Amino acid sequence: MAAWQGLQGYPIAGTQVAIGTFPLVLACTVCLADALNAISLPERIRQRFGVLPWRTIVVCQILGAAALVCFFAIAWCKLPDGRNYYLSLPRLDLPGSRFVRTDANTTQLYQSVARYLRANCDTFVTSPGVHSFYFWTGKRPPTYLNSTSVSLLSTRQEEQVLAGLNRVRRPLIVINDDIYRRWGQDASVAGRPFFRALRNDYVEIHRIPPISFYAPKEHRE
Repeated sequence: MAAWQGLQGYPIAGTQVAIGTFPLVLACTVCLADALNAISLPERIRQRFGVLPWRTIVVCQILGAAALVCFFAIAWCKLPDGRNYYLSLPRLDLPGSRFVRTDANTTQLYQSVARYLRANCDTFVTSPGVHSFYFWTGKRPPTYLNSTSVSLLSTRQEEQVLAGLNRVRRPLIVINDDIYRRWGQDASVAGRPFFRALRNDYVEIHRIPPISFYAPKEHRE
């Protein structure tokens, strides 16, 4: 399971929980099969099935397993309803994700942010880290220190990110308003290089609620 998770470009908690629970489902399935094999069938039924050709028994087992899978998918998980709902959502229609569908508000937000970044910067940093924007905009990140949250970086790594932003003519910091508000209320964050630079050296130049765009003060047009 650990090796499998390493194949993810951007592991997130939700996916890790799903992968981590898979061995439990597998173990429960094996235990269920053992339990069914341990059940003592009545002698009459055992004799009846004992004279059946092995091919017939295999076919019955396959049909029974298929019926259980169909019941689980259709009645329990309601996959047809989920499929119809997913097909009713608009496509994200961005590079590399043209067939991904999500709700209308998220689609409009991502498309608007990607369009603005594509036209108004050379590179950028997002918080929380939505690194798909680098693919959607065709922009290279300022460094390879790309985490889901800047707070996960060390002081030196934050300084490296800021230095990477300063090397280009039009850098931007893209931040969720709630994140910025929480940072302002956290004393442990106030003195960190990234937040200090955002507060003292950058200024808000554009908003696509709940996202704000910050540019260096000396680069403001």
